[in-house]
Amino acid sequence: MLGYGVLRSTQVQTFLGQRFAAYLSRQLDTKVSVSKVDVTFFLNFVLEDVSVEDQRGESMIFSKRMVVDVGRFSIRKRFLNVNGIFLDQTFLGLSRYSGEGDFNFQFLIDYFSDDDSLPTENRWKVVCKSLEFNKSAFTFNDYNKVLTE
Repeated sequence: MLGYGVLRSTQVQTFLGQRFAAYLSRQLDTKVSVSKVDVTFFLNFVLEDVSVEDQRGESMIFSKRMVVDVGRFSIRKRFLNVNGIFLDQTFLGLSRYSGEGDFNFQFLIDYFSDDDSLPTENRWKVVCKSLEFNKSAFTFNDYNKVLTE
């Protein structure tokens, strides 16, 4: 019971969330950070000041508050059903830089996409039913596009 009580602590959850962000930073070769994590009793993950830079060090994602409402999940059956993701005061900066074929978020798609070499039974099935933005902004720049008058 003591272990459960410790894991319910926002300070411990934040510590673990920041360690996971540091792990992702190393894996993705970019900066990923989170200032606070709180996992509620009903498996809502509340993250504050979430930041992800693209591989050029430019701000790609910043969310003042992100809530992930986890519905059902099973480690044994390898599925995660997310009822919704709520993003408050979020900025998404998506770009394709001059001379590059891919957009700046392609490395995230590559990292989290299915590994075709894994047998089907070893792959995770992740479903997200809704994505909601509040007081958010989005930029989409294609620096390869030729401007015409």
